[in-house]
Amino acid sequence: MPYPEDFYTGNTARHSLQLACTNGQSSLAGGAYVTLEHGDVRYYVLGPEDGQKVIVLVHGLQWPCTVWEEVVKDLVQRGYRVLVYDNYGRGYSDGPDVTNDMALYTEQLRQLLAHLNWTDIFLAGYSMGGAIAVAFTEEYPSLVRRLVLVAPAGLIGSVARSSDSIAASKGARTGEMPFIGRIAQHPLLLRILMGAIVAREPVASIIAYQMAHCPSTVRAIGLSLRDFPFHALHATYQAVGHLVHIPAIVFWGTKDEMVPYADAALLPVYMPHAKLVTIDHGTHGIVRSHHDLIMNALDDFLK
Repeated sequence: MPYPEDFYTGNTARHSLQLACTNGQSSLAGGAYVTLEHGDVRYYVLGPEDGQKVIVLVHGLQWPCTVWEEVVKDLVQRGYRVLVYDNYGRGYSDGPDVTNDMALYTEQLRQLLAHLNWTDIFLAGYSMGGAIAVAFTEEYPSLVRRLVLVAPAGLIGSVARSSDSIAASKGARTGEMPFIGRIAQHPLLLRILMGAIVAREPVASIIAYQMAHCPSTVRAIGLSLRDFPFHALHATYQAVGHLVHIPAIVFWGTKDEMVPYADAALLPVYMPHAKLVTIDHGTHGIVRSHHDLIMNALDDFLK
């Protein structure tokens, strides 16, 4: 992997962040592993042990948890207790050969929080991680104090499709779309497709390495493309929209080619209490390119 296991906290890390070891869990130089239902999961707990606010960051389809690097630095400097982790099949976490649907990832997060005994969190999700965060909030609202979404998946292409096709796809998985389903079954085609996408991204070297050398990552991304509801979370967004006691904020770039900004038009309908922060000319990589703008907005939102 072109980044070390102690990326966030070891001597080789780009920023000096202090690892806070967790109750008896043996840790490596920059994080720890915990064995969950479907394998070992790599996670990092950062920031002051007495941090009064804890925030969990969930990454997306391709990027491991290093995509949050700048945001983690900003949060720790502000005194937050921060959890970042690799989803199954990404980074240093195991990649189980199982159905990669929403339940896999929400249960991974639930088990990790139970291991840490965290029961009152600010939850942030980016891209596919945004969809996971929304679904987790619907299922476990008592655990979530505030919800932060950055270019969230779950409604991809909805505005561009007719209302009839949206209604027909509400319960469908991505893999039930013929083209995506075929791509997910062919690792070579998947590598070509993902290679074209990551070439434009600032963390391309990490993603490209995983695609070239980590068969479990190729499998996990392919299975996610087949099984995960990237465009079918209408009911979930609506359900979270009824949880008005959980404030929500959404960041979206107008030049996002992966999760189109046009889908943000559904937010006032599904989640009218959510605040939308539009980032002019922002691409899908706003979590890195505009982390300062995101943090400025979060300063007020997370108070």
